[in-house]
Amino acid sequence: MAQSIIRGLTPSKAIWASVNGELYQGKLDIRSLRAISGQIRSKLVVFVEDDFAEMWVNSILISIESIARDAVSIHPMKGDGTAVKVHKNHNLDPSAKQKSVCIIDGDSEQKENQAEFIFRLPGQCPESAVYDNILENIDKISGELAVALLKPYEFESQLIDRMKSVRNTNRDPHLLYAQLGKKIGFVPEARVKEAFLTIWCRLNTAYVESISTDLAGLVPLETDEVSISYI
Repeated sequence: MAQSIIRGLTPSKAIWASVNGELYQGKLDIRSLRAISGQIRSKLVVFVEDDFAEMWVNSILISIESIARDAVSIHPMKGDGTAVKVHKNHNLDPSAKQKSVCIIDGDSEQKENQAEFIFRLPGQCPESAVYDNILENIDKISGELAVALLKPYEFESQLIDRMKSVRNTNRDPHLLYAQLGKKIGFVPEARVKEAFLTIWCRLNTAYVESISTDLAGLVPLETDEVSISYI
């Protein structure tokens, strides 16, 4: 019920949330509000800008060997400024039981800072950065992508043509995956994004490894010992 009320409030930039004496701009969901107030049990908190960044970072984390993915929570903050502010306040909070990191979009005006655990996704607009990278490498992965999109391997040539068509006619990068899904036979947008992001991580192991290095000592591993009292 509370979540449906929040969704009904518009426009998002006219909404402010006051949590623990701090003001945050934007329409935040219940999970995000709990993260801000410290009401979460994960071992590491990752703050990102939006839902696509959440999916992208999730795919990156899954690609890191031995990570305890269920011990990491990712929270979209509906804006880069809010994500950075929440992250900084979280790490200054003496009652916080876990560290946080912030991963901003490539086109964010916020500054990355390794010392403050603020990192940046590659490219400019996230949606087009991933789409274009896959399109640049499509001749090598077309069959794999076709299968990931619930199509037969032989669909690869048609997929290439339709990907190019969508990219040439698209005017809003946020709609790329919905438009492609519709063009190849009403494949759900979420499925298209997941397929692209999974293959993107395999094609960009250098970036995945750099994030793994940046998060060393912060990201929980499957081999970590956890006290029963924490659980």
